[in-house]
Amino acid sequence: MLRILLGTAPPAQRDKTSKDKRPPFDYVAFEQYMEAKRRFKPNYFLYCAKASIPAEASAFVQEELGAEFQLMDNGLVSAQTQLYLYAHNIPGVVPPDDRKVLVKDILERKHEETGYSLMQGFAFPPSDKNKPPTRQRVGIAENNGQNKHDSRPYRVYSHLGKATAIIGNAGGAGGKTGLYTCPADAMSGQNPVMLAIKKRQGTIYDSRDGATNMVILPQTIDLPNGEYVIRMLSRTECLNMLGFPEGFVIAGPATTAYRLLGNTLSTDMLAHILSYMPGITTQDVQALSIYDGIGAGWVALDKAGATVKEYYAAEQDKHAATVSKDNIGRLISYTGNLEDVENDSFWDNGLPVAMTA
Repeated sequence: MLRILLGTAPPAQRDKTSKDKRPPFDYVAFEQYMEAKRRFKPNYFLYCAKASIPAEASAFVQEELGAEFQLMDNGLVSAQTQLYLYAHNIPGVVPPDDRKVLVKDILERKHEETGYSLMQGFAFPPSDKNKPPTRQRVGIAENNGQNKHDSRPYRVYSHLGKATAIIGNAGGAGGKTGLYTCPADAMSGQNPVMLAIKKRQGTIYDSRDGATNMVILPQTIDLPNGEYVIRMLSRTECLNMLGFPEGFVIAGPATTAYRLLGNTLSTDMLAHILSYMPGITTQDVQALSIYDGIGAGWVALDKAGATVKEYYAAEQDKHAATVSKDNIGRLISYTGNLEDVENDSFWDNGLPVAMTA
């Protein structure tokens, strides 16, 4: 039986008194991963962290693991461009081919979830310098006719490009997912303003009364003629973007749901890396996932064609653990508190002691 240890760097709290604006690194959590590695003795391991971790933390992790980080762009396999670092001992892993997945490919056809949608109908084109090549900026929302407030909650992106990052604590409007021009058939349940684009005139009209709300040079925007709703992504669309299977749901408050989604890895990129593991499709797999989140590791192993006989998930966040249990249930055994990982009571003959249901 193949043993594999999965793990990710959990979000750490930034010291508000520090002048260092880089995301902090949780060394205690990493030491828990290393202790699990020593006890579990996996055949293969995979550790993931955002590319923005401090350089000294990156060097420390690579030295401890004895493996170099491999930089991967999740946008090669999903609709979201996001750089991640993956340290592993799986041989022969190369970046995947670009699947050319865009926001349009993950939209719900009939969107009814309550969430932010453009209501005032005001938007202005951003400057070219604010248009990353992978994300097509098309305007700014809700700025009352003035070209200001060019901040994350009000930036509008084309559905024909890549999505920006999911940030659960990013505030109102489109802060959590970004705002996107969604074709009118992907409706919102809030009866929002619909924008009718007529490219030949190079303008966008508010379809309620025909008043011009945004004057755009034709080359500034790359959208077909038609009607669009400017809105944030639903939680189902975020799950689609992260590669979770149809029917996987995150119930509960939206703030909690988007926080969990923002801390979740691309299951398609994980599956790509795991597919290189020798024996992944021919031998039974026994997996331990440290800071498992909402179960991305199990979904990725399943996508990679693994026969998972035992999957142990260690997760401190009760909301994340509940999502995994609700969607995957009996296929995952939850271990004890991660603070106890160094204690013998956490282990039984090299395996984590599963919690009772």
